[in-house]
Amino acid sequence: MNDELAQEERAAAPERLAAGGGAAGRSLGDPAAGRGLGDPAAGRGSGDAAAGRGSGDAAGPVRLAAIDIGTNSVRLMVADAHGTDDYRLVDDEKMTTRLGEGLGANGTLSPAAMQRTVEAVARLQSIAEGRGASRIAAVATSAVREARNGAEFVARLRDELGLEPEVINGLA
Repeated sequence: MNDELAQEERAAAPERLAAGGGAAGRSLGDPAAGRGLGDPAAGRGSGDAAAGRGSGDAAGPVRLAAIDIGTNSVRLMVADAHGTDDYRLVDDEKMTTRLGEGLGANGTLSPAAMQRTVEAVARLQSIAEGRGASRIAAVATSAVREARNGAEFVARLRDELGLEPEVINGLA
């Protein structure tokens, strides 16, 4: 994978979240179905009313969180989105997990590396919830995409944490 492209993808994540876009620029809610960022049916989260957050318009900012599951670390960014063009970073956490350790040798994510990463994602998810995030989006990068057992790892996150990361291709 091209490291520059991956860095660009990660750098653009806060702007896409603030604009209502998901990991690949898709909406975090489904306005056509009447579901927006604050609606629990739009994705994991407690909803704006429960979190004390507005919809990002005159009612106030929407608190959003993004979890980036990389080859060597997992990063959390929590931000208050003010409309579509402005956001304020509230929290930025990073944990080293070495998810991709041994991937080059055997083409799979090791059980130990997956366990470390699931535990880190759970901790970061808890931090995001504690910070009042009404929506938590997650992405996974090259290690998960390239591993023969990447889908198994995504399934663990879904089953154990209720969080299903989008596996991104690294291209903007």
